[in-house]
Amino acid sequence: MRNAAGYTQVQISGSAKSRGTAWGKRSRAHAAEATKWLHGYILDVGSNDGWASEIFKRKGFKTLGVDINPIRVVEALEHNMPTLCLDVNKLWLLDGTLMVDCVFCSHTLEHVPKPQSALAQLGQITLYRMFIVVPIEPKDKVENDAHYFRFDSVEAFENIVPHGWRILKHWTTNRGEPEMVFVLEREY
Repeated sequence: MRNAAGYTQVQISGSAKSRGTAWGKRSRAHAAEATKWLHGYILDVGSNDGWASEIFKRKGFKTLGVDINPIRVVEALEHNMPTLCLDVNKLWLLDGTLMVDCVFCSHTLEHVPKPQSALAQLGQITLYRMFIVVPIEPKDKVENDAHYFRFDSVEAFENIVPHGWRILKHWTTNRGEPEMVFVLEREY
C-alpha cells in the first residue's frame, strides 16, 4: 500500500506477525551478523517494530529506529525501542542534529523510490559503517509492486554507493530467497 506521497507505507516483514516465520529468522540472522561489523550508536533504518533494535540493545548497542509506517513506529515504542516516524529520503529534516556511528538497513532500499539519495543521506549522518541487505531480483520482476528498485547484481548496488564510501565486504545468501549483504565503510 502506498501513502499520499507515493511511498510504500505498510511493510510487515519484521513485525511481531512474522518474527517466527522463515523471513523473521533470516532477518534476525542478518542483525546478529551485523553486530560483528557495527559498533557504537546504530541507526536501524526501516526498523519496523524494532526487532533488530532489540537484538542490538541486547548486545549493548545504543540504537535509534527510523520507519515511515506510523503503526510500526508505535509498536517499536511499545517495545521501548526509540524510533522516529520518518522517510529515509527526508533525513535532511533532522538538520544536522543526528550523527550515528553505524547504520543497519535490511530489506528497505528496494522500497525507496530513490535509493541512491537515501544512501547518500545515510552517508552524511554516519561516521563509520553501514550494513545493508537487499533482495536479488531481476529487473523485470513485477510480482511485488511495493519494490521501487530492483537489485539484480552487485554492480546495481555499486552504482548507488555514495561518494566517500566503499564496499568493505559483500556476500550473497539464499536462506529462502536470494539476498546480497554489503558492509560499507567510510573512506578517510
